[in-house]
Order: sequence, then C-alpha cells, then structure tokens
Amino acid sequence: MGGAPLVAHEMESRSTDFAWTQSVTRMRWLAVKAGWLLLAAAACGGAIAALTTWWSGPTNAMTAGAFAPGQFDTQGIVPIGYAVFAMALGIAAGTVGRRTLPAIAVVLGGFIGVRIVISNFLRQHYLTAVTTYSTVGTATAPPGQPWILAQGAVSPTGVVVATGWGDLYPALPASCRALLPGAGAGKSGGSLSAVFSCMQAHGWRGFVTYQPSGRYWPFQGIETGIYVLLAAALLALTFALVRRRDA
Repeated sequence: MGGAPLVAHEMESRSTDFAWTQSVTRMRWLAVKAGWLLLAAAACGGAIAALTTWWSGPTNAMTAGAFAPGQFDTQGIVPIGYAVFAMALGIAAGTVGRRTLPAIAVVLGGFIGVRIVISNFLRQHYLTAVTTYSTVGTATAPPGQPWILAQGAVSPTGVVVATGWGDLYPALPASCRALLPGAGAGKSGGSLSAVFSCMQAHGWRGFVTYQPSGRYWPFQGIETGIYVLLAAALLALTFALVRRRDA
C-alpha cells in the first residue's frame, strides 16, 4: 500500500504541475522516488523474513512442514518478493487510477488474489513432482521434510483412491469388495489387510506424490523470482504511462 500515493497523491494535489516542469525529468523523478520505496520494501521484507525464520526454527524442526502455508510464505526469501511486488502494484495502481484510496483497494485485492493463485495453484508445479510406488497399504515416508501432494493407491487402469479410503468400495473388483469389513448381507467381511492383499493381486499399487525437501530453496528462489518479475512488469507499465502523460 505504501506505493499507492507515490504518483496518485501527486496528481490529486496537482504537485506534478510543478515537479514535472523542473530541470529534473519526470522519468528521473519517478525512478528516484520508486527506487527508494522499493529498496525500503525489500529491506523491510528481508528483516521480517529473517526474524520469522529464526523464531520458527524449533517449530520447523518439530512439524516438518517447511512447505506448509504460513511457514513457506513467511520465511526464507519469498517475503522480499512479496514486499517488492506489493510496492510496485501500489505505484502502478496509483498511476493508472490517479486516486490514492482506490489504488489502496486495488493493492489489497490484487495482492491477495495473486498470492492465492500462486500458492494454491502454481507453487506445486514449479518443478515436476516425484512419485514413488509401493505395496498397497504400506506407509512410505519420503526422506526429509517433503511436501506431500497426494498418496493412496492406483489401479492398473489408472483409477486412484486417496489415503483415507473413503472412495475405495466402488473402485474395487468384486472379489476385493467382499473382503471389506461389513461387506455383504449379514457378512462381517474380512480385515483391511486382506483387502490390500487382494488389491495387490489385482495389480494395484500404493503411491505417494511429493516435492522433495531438497527443493525448498529452489522453490523459494522460483517464487521470489515470479514476484520480482511481476513487479518489474508493473514498473515498466508505470514508466510508460508517466512518459506519455501530459505534465
């Protein structure tokens, strides 16, 4: 939000009529103003990230959730990218709208929207996930602190049943259904281990799809780079608008 008033307030107060007619060109004026704000945003984001990373050290060790929302997003270097992007978004929104309060609203909505899209839909695809297979029902824990994307069982034809087995019954062959606890009229069925053995005999395999723990810093770098590139695009738009706008 800090960048929203940079150009918008100047235009609202008509101070650009004076500032942009002096010996300092509007491009240089904007570059200096925006540069200092972006530097301050990066420094603030870095300081907060460093403090949060240090403070969360014991929690990270206990929960093994380095990729978890609220941990990945507040530690490492990505908060620097968030801060730079938010500042650039405010500067661009203020330049386009020429009004401070609407620009602040755009920053809030735009920042939250971009964060949701990237964290919920794009982040897991930064690098191709790893999938390992095992015997059905056997717990396979990837090493380190991985980001588990999916796990369960898969049939030879590609039918997937997630761990929890809530959708297991309709996916099973008839011979395996009969072994489910409580299956059949008046029958008690068998044990879940018997069901897993039957699934194994029919070609089912257990699987786990995950992002390895060793990709934590590459993911941090990729996401930071995305936000920095978005910030650069917004600043390019800002400079283009200011260059074309009459003083």
